[in-house]
Amino acid sequence: MLPDFPNLKKDILDHLVYQFERARLSDSFLSRIRHYMQHEGNDGTYETVNGGKREKQYKRFKTDYKITADEIINSNFEVVLKKFYEMGLDASSQIVQHSFKTIQKTTDEIGNSIKANGPWTKELFLKTIKKIHIDFDLDTGQAIMPTMYIHPSQADTVRLMHQDAESDPQYKIDFDKIMIQKRKEFDDREANRKLVD
Repeated sequence: MLPDFPNLKKDILDHLVYQFERARLSDSFLSRIRHYMQHEGNDGTYETVNGGKREKQYKRFKTDYKITADEIINSNFEVVLKKFYEMGLDASSQIVQHSFKTIQKTTDEIGNSIKANGPWTKELFLKTIKKIHIDFDLDTGQAIMPTMYIHPSQADTVRLMHQDAESDPQYKIDFDKIMIQKRKEFDDREANRKLVD
């Protein structure tokens, strides 16, 4: 009978699983999302910001890899780790695409989406932040602006729009009016939360 090395096998598995986690953390979107490991079951529940409960069916994401005999013979364990990291990148890409499709579907369903029909403008940005839930730092009073994700092809357009907005006095007035309203909404939420607690 061949000897068994359970501790060694566990260490190897931990190294392989870590490659998936490293790939997930390298993604600017996924790295911001809290997650946990559910060890069994095909579904789960989650709570909405309004306190409602929803059921969720899990979606399977899969990716393949192949290591040739030559790679094993002519290399070391690093080649296996690299393959698992590449698999993690592929799986992360699938999860991100699925997440954005789900976000799009949800925002469309509740009427909280905006159709740009063209490049980013100052007006479109103001219209967007009117629909966004914004919190404020309790110590400084500063708005905690959410992270916005844009398609890479729009990055230059958005950058130019923000540069133009910084020198537009009317934009500043309009932005400040929205922030005053957002602060009122935040204060109302906080007051309501304290009453419930």
